[in-house]
Amino acid sequence: MSTWLICFQEQNICQRYDELMTEWEKKVERMENNPRRKAKDSRTREYYERQFPEIRKQREQQERFQRVGQRGTGLSATIARSEHEISEIIDGLSEQENNEKQMRQLSVIPPMMYDSEQRRVKFINMNGLMDDPMKVYKSRQFMNVWTEHEKALFKEKFVQHPKNFGLIASFLERKVSVCLVDCIRTQSSPECSLLDV
Repeated sequence: MSTWLICFQEQNICQRYDELMTEWEKKVERMENNPRRKAKDSRTREYYERQFPEIRKQREQQERFQRVGQRGTGLSATIARSEHEISEIIDGLSEQENNEKQMRQLSVIPPMMYDSEQRRVKFINMNGLMDDPMKVYKSRQFMNVWTEHEKALFKEKFVQHPKNFGLIASFLERKVSVCLVDCIRTQSSPECSLLDV
């Protein structure tokens, strides 16, 4: 195709777009200026403002702030004429800031979109994974079993060094002082009834 034909087609497309855009804008304006729609919107707004008074307060403050801002043009619009106007402007600005802060706090940041390289890499958590939990359970049942020799040695060392469990544990294999203290405190299991005479 020749360049002038392509240019002509692009001009036709742009012209058609402009026509459709103006039609759409007119249609939207007609819909927004429809008296029935305005009445329905005002009824809906009044209903929600009755249910949630803070919405009404927020709308009134926005309208008041817009009126103060639209009072003039140029330099005269930025000058407040009285203390009351100054306080209204300050209140409006602080209210806007608070609303923006609240919206920022309530907003949720979506998760990052990963590229193909980042999607390829996956982390699989193997922390605390047990291949055979029953095997681990059975092996732990026999971890704190006291033999007759260990019981006799404990009684003998306890009489020699009362309440010095660190020293007593040094004479016993596979036992630590914390285990000994727990056994003496609770004495709930048969293994821990070591001091029964």
